[in-house]
Amino acid sequence: MNQLDLGRTLDYSDYLELRDCLQAMTRLGRFFRQLSSEEYSFFSKLGAEIGDFDNLVAAITKIFADSGEVKDSASSQLRTIRNQIKINQQRVRDKLATLISSAEYQKYLQESVVTIRGDRFVIPVKSENKGSIPGIVHDRSASGATLFIEPMVVVEINNTLRELQIAETQEIQRILRELTQVLTANLEEVRLALDRVAQADLFLAKGRLSQDLRGTEPLLNTEGKIFLTKARHPLLTGKVVPVDIQVGDSYRVLVITGPNTGGKTVTLKTAGLLTLMAQAGLHIPADAGGEVAVFTGVYCDIGDEQSIEQNLSTFSGHISNISGILQEMDNNALVLLDELGAGTDPQEGAALAVAILDYLVDKRCTAVVTTHYSELKTYAYIHPQIENASMEFDLVSLAPTYRIILGLPGKSNALELATRLGLPEKVIKRAREARVGLRTELDEVLGEIGEELKLTRRARQEAEEESRAANQLKNKYYTLAEEIEEQRTELMAAARREAQAFVDQARSQLEAAIKQAREDATDQGAKEGRTMLEEVAQRLKQIGSEATPQEKQREELAVILEVGMVVYIHSLRAEGVILELNQTKKEALVQSGLLKVTVPFKDLSPSQSRAKKRNEPKVRRNFDNATQVIKTKRLTVPSEISVRGMTVEEAWDVLDKFLDDAVLAGYDSIRLIHGKGQGILRTVLRQRLAEHSAVKEYAEAALNQGGSGVTIVYLKQ
Repeated sequence: MNQLDLGRTLDYSDYLELRDCLQAMTRLGRFFRQLSSEEYSFFSKLGAEIGDFDNLVAAITKIFADSGEVKDSASSQLRTIRNQIKINQQRVRDKLATLISSAEYQKYLQESVVTIRGDRFVIPVKSENKGSIPGIVHDRSASGATLFIEPMVVVEINNTLRELQIAETQEIQRILRELTQVLTANLEEVRLALDRVAQADLFLAKGRLSQDLRGTEPLLNTEGKIFLTKARHPLLTGKVVPVDIQVGDSYRVLVITGPNTGGKTVTLKTAGLLTLMAQAGLHIPADAGGEVAVFTGVYCDIGDEQSIEQNLSTFSGHISNISGILQEMDNNALVLLDELGAGTDPQEGAALAVAILDYLVDKRCTAVVTTHYSELKTYAYIHPQIENASMEFDLVSLAPTYRIILGLPGKSNALELATRLGLPEKVIKRAREARVGLRTELDEVLGEIGEELKLTRRARQEAEEESRAANQLKNKYYTLAEEIEEQRTELMAAARREAQAFVDQARSQLEAAIKQAREDATDQGAKEGRTMLEEVAQRLKQIGSEATPQEKQREELAVILEVGMVVYIHSLRAEGVILELNQTKKEALVQSGLLKVTVPFKDLSPSQSRAKKRNEPKVRRNFDNATQVIKTKRLTVPSEISVRGMTVEEAWDVLDKFLDDAVLAGYDSIRLIHGKGQGILRTVLRQRLAEHSAVKEYAEAALNQGGSGVTIVYLKQ
């Protein structure tokens, strides 16, 4: 582009690359302009600013072949010149072919061939026969045995050929200058298109990165707060253990302690990288709802900064780096310091580390620091603006778990790690003896607290699993009970319909009999027959309307019903709140969700839920349209969905929409059939369900209901 700005012609290959670029931009612009301006407003706007360059592409294509050569058709003058060149080249070859095939001259030739030297056609002549063939010598072989001579008979033709070649070059230069002028005239439009394409490429790259990292959009603040759950280092692959990072709210500095190789430095880098990613407009690999501050600067001292060249030890390198950070940062900076105070005398290093922490707190910046010093652990306990955190360590397997525990400092577990790494037992034993009498009380207490914390966490997980299993059984019981009640109601209704049909049939038959009796007998016989019919009809009506034992029990309990009470409507299989009571008709007006229905007492029973206050507003909005939607959804939305055989993204698109429909339909839960297979689809869908706003919780189905191939999803109401 700079060469075009100066009006210079480009190399042939550059023109072809420019053609391909213009063609690609034109296609991309057309594609963006076809997108919906509402759904893809950003890309649609970019497409409007990317011009069509078909005319420039055509201009370059007219001149250059795909091989990079200028076409004969680039201009009529060039075609004429090249035709003349071909004619004269053939004339030279013909004359030289006649000469080298002549018996008179063959004895003077080194070979019977025609070759080219300096764009002139020549023949190879033996050096000792130089004067035997009159002509101009253009070259000599490396051995000196051969001279390349242009015979006088072709000199004139070669001169003409050379003039045509010069004319060809000049014509090509003229064509390229004209092309350059055309390109230069459109240079600003091309530059704008390149800028817009670069923006589109950047945003698409951000999107692909977000998909690869399973990223989420973070919330941003200007208060220096970082709140991340299940954050992952963006460069780690495979089975990554996520960490929770919280700093900058009630405390400004987070001090992380724990064993070597336990993940302290990775946690430090994760906080810094995710902050920078968010400020660069990228999604971050963490759970949804994460929050990151917008800092004026992110400063870090991580790794060994020793340098023989600069005469810096490990300690000197760290202090030199930290000194620059403390001088440059402001109160809206994020500071990350790894192994603060290390590399020197422990007491002096700890004292210096405490002083640096005080300075960071005074500056009101946000900081995350890792250390092994017990003094810093204690100092973090007593300072209100500094919080402890530790990396968990499993004393059974003698291996780190890479989980971070906020509020609890960790012990270094140096001897345990040394044992796992193969240090001789004799050395470990001597180290334990040497440690006796030293300041180990804090580490011992911390170890005990850590173990108790793990046991508590494990017990909580077991309790949650048992609670989930109990909820599954309870829901299963309620479902079966409701199904039985529904079947019983349907059977009773069928029996009533059958009884009514019997009454109608009996009435018709008896009416016919009465008519016949009226004609053939006295009025007394007809009257007796009608009386008998009414008795039969009344008896059948009583049988058909007779309440079940459960309904009778509910009617007896109706005396405790009152306005404002939460009740269960058995026919609707839903809860509601009593708005009005009609003791005469033995029925109540009940608000159930968005609906108001009149329900007989025998269809109601008190709910276990907390009764609402009588003065609580009953209806806040007009739900007519919403009610219609819910009725429609109930008729069209099933209570289960199958995504077997789909890819993860296809399955999620279908499931996401189905969850919305299920919520509108008023379902408490739905069945998700994903199959067993290798478990990839099940795992990913459950991870996303845990983050879905409409999902309360989920659980694996019972063995007789599909087991691990089915997930029961409980919806929020």
